[in-house]
Amino acid sequence: MSSSDIDRKIAVIFATDVVGYSKHMEKDEDATLASLNDCNKIIEPLIKKQKGRIFNTGGDSVFAEFPSAVAAVDTAVEFQKQIKNRNDKDTTDVKLEYRIGINMGDVVKEGDNLLGDGVNIAARLEALAQPGGITISKNVYDLVANKTKYEFNDLGIQKVKQNQFHAYDLLLDPSHKRKLKTQSSNTKLIAMIGGAIAAVFIGLFFSGVLEIEKKINFENLKASIPENPSIIVMPFKNVSNNAEHRYLSKSIVENIISVINGSPQLFVLSSETSLNKINKNLNIQEIAAKNKVRYVLTGSYQVLGKKIRITSQLDDAFKKNIIWSGKFDNEVDNMFEILDDISGTIFKEVHVKVSGLPRSELSYFISNKDYMIYLKCHDLYAQFSSKTNMESFRCLKEISDYKTNPYVSMLKGWLHFQNIWMGASKDADIDMKLARDIAEKSKKSLTNGMPYILAGWLDFLSKDFANTEKNAKKALEVDPFNAKIIPVAGSLLRRLGQYSDALPVFTKTLELSSNPAHWVWFEYAITLTALKKYEKANELIEKALTTKEAGTQNTILILNQAAIAINENKIEIAKEKCKKAKSRTPNFNLENNLKMISDTVDKDFYNNFLAAVKSACDLN
Repeated sequence: MSSSDIDRKIAVIFATDVVGYSKHMEKDEDATLASLNDCNKIIEPLIKKQKGRIFNTGGDSVFAEFPSAVAAVDTAVEFQKQIKNRNDKDTTDVKLEYRIGINMGDVVKEGDNLLGDGVNIAARLEALAQPGGITISKNVYDLVANKTKYEFNDLGIQKVKQNQFHAYDLLLDPSHKRKLKTQSSNTKLIAMIGGAIAAVFIGLFFSGVLEIEKKINFENLKASIPENPSIIVMPFKNVSNNAEHRYLSKSIVENIISVINGSPQLFVLSSETSLNKINKNLNIQEIAAKNKVRYVLTGSYQVLGKKIRITSQLDDAFKKNIIWSGKFDNEVDNMFEILDDISGTIFKEVHVKVSGLPRSELSYFISNKDYMIYLKCHDLYAQFSSKTNMESFRCLKEISDYKTNPYVSMLKGWLHFQNIWMGASKDADIDMKLARDIAEKSKKSLTNGMPYILAGWLDFLSKDFANTEKNAKKALEVDPFNAKIIPVAGSLLRRLGQYSDALPVFTKTLELSSNPAHWVWFEYAITLTALKKYEKANELIEKALTTKEAGTQNTILILNQAAIAINENKIEIAKEKCKKAKSRTPNFNLENNLKMISDTVDKDFYNNFLAAVKSACDLN
């Protein structure tokens, strides 16, 4: 069929969905279906009243077309009001809430159905909406803002999956006003410690992909949990009226497990184990405890004619909360396609929600296979040696879009930088030029702070301290909520001797993440010491010393305590701390051990620090 044969038009699309539908169905299927039927009796007349038309349904979802944006918005407002009134009066435990998204855009007619970006974005807006809320696109906002009395809240540019759009909340209640991160701050890159020295500056972008909870204090789960994030995929529940579709549960579970199992960062129970752990009487926490896992993936599926809807939910049994839920619709004949979609999405969501991988990074990889190659390449980089650096370069060439993937380019940039830092470069000028080119190009291709971080470290190496500061602060401006990136910018500011600017950066890091990388504690403590906030510095050091040591950082932190004790004239404590530091590092060399501190513009601080440590250790 040629493009001229496709029946296109511009339409106002209304999309709504029940919040937590699968959870309601699992708890009380009969009551949920009865409530859903009641709610459908509310929405259908409202749509008809405004001359709208329902063109697609999927159990708990409704897609409708309206002749005008005002009609769609008025319908949404009235529907949410009536649903709230119903819930206020309802004495049952099943009180359904809806999200609504409204968009105006290009659609394709296929019989009575509508397809295309106009519908897809409406669905993404619905997913973005708050429970009981309404979220609209800018196209709709521009048409209704001056024609209605409703109040709106600008959410800025949002990206959900592959769709990017400008969104607004319609405020039914002014107290529900929220602030979502725009695309520039949603894109959050991770960092990792690549070695004792590299930890401070390269411990940024690439590491969080492999950040694993080593020790978890389970208060309610007394099980022995594997070191890697551990997951059980439970049998998916058939909520269709037709029992013949029960066989699909096994296919869904096995497909999801086979894909997730491709990650070395995840421990996933086998399909045989998962499918045999059927006990309807167990709650999420009990399932987790019984199977010695932290995360539980549950779901349901519903077949309606030729359509199938699959919902899924990932629970953190420790924190007792839902960390991700998703919904997938397709034709039954496209079962393999939808299973691939589900499995791939869950694979990504688990890495985002459990392992801490930034969603933006995953979106740039063509396939899970390419991403797994990338992980291997990153692992080589993180080993911090000239040999593994070269191996990482070769490894990256195995990725399908090696030449165009901006995240692959960024890793190459850090490899060039690392060559210089380790003194392993065959030509430091060439490595510097290549790294700078990548940093500058990435500022245009990536909407996050990482290019500025790389540029800042290159400037620091070149002793261009003015631009070091400029790039560090630009990274903070671009990624103000990223607990993995902002401390790296703080580290640059600390090395510039700008302790007063660095201090709130590290404070904010701990507000965003209670368990940051070890080097963050180190940087924070050194900053506090430079500002003579000794009590707080000692407090942070004691916390850091309870974690697994990264390189010689704990030795340096103990020497920091020795220096603080000298400055407070607590000589015996200082000598005790020095003795402890030496016992931790058999081949003790003061200048070498303090290299991470000596690499600073503020030589007065370093020299005073060095003198204090020498005094504590009785060194001349």
